[in-house]
Amino acid sequence: MTVDRVLALIAIIIGLLGVILAYYFYRKSILTKVLGIAYTAAIPVVTVAGNRKVTYSGHELNSLSRTLILLWNRGTSPIELSDFVEPIKFTATGSIVELGTFEKDPTADININTDTKAVNVTLLRPGEAAILYVDIADANVPPNIHVQMKSAEMSTFLTNYRGSYPLFATIV
Repeated sequence: MTVDRVLALIAIIIGLLGVILAYYFYRKSILTKVLGIAYTAAIPVVTVAGNRKVTYSGHELNSLSRTLILLWNRGTSPIELSDFVEPIKFTATGSIVELGTFEKDPTADININTDTKAVNVTLLRPGEAAILYVDIADANVPPNIHVQMKSAEMSTFLTNYRGSYPLFATIV
């Protein structure tokens, strides 16, 4: 094998490696918006024995359960209010007593409408998250989560995380 052929072979290998690296970095640079959603099983908070009733937030109830819901931007681009067709809505078989923010990143902008039981994600930057809580006047029943974004690939339930149960959720 001559020196010219060895140099040509090395040039071909370097060229192929350059094309592979260029494709890899191109794929990494594509901006994606992916809202990851996970939630825990319903956690019993109050259980009343006998015929007694408990009043909580103006509701008289026999039992109360809490579900924690994680909203996390798994993509590489910020999720904004314009990415949603309608706000994230929560429904349940029992009445939803309270909906609120348990914890969130300081710069995440999430607004909760307690009257309509809806959440507006105004701005969620890449890697940011918010944990919401939903208190339901029913024992051990998680809420239904309705998410409608402009594209079906923009939201996903995190099923491989321990403690997440995407059994009662719909993505449209």
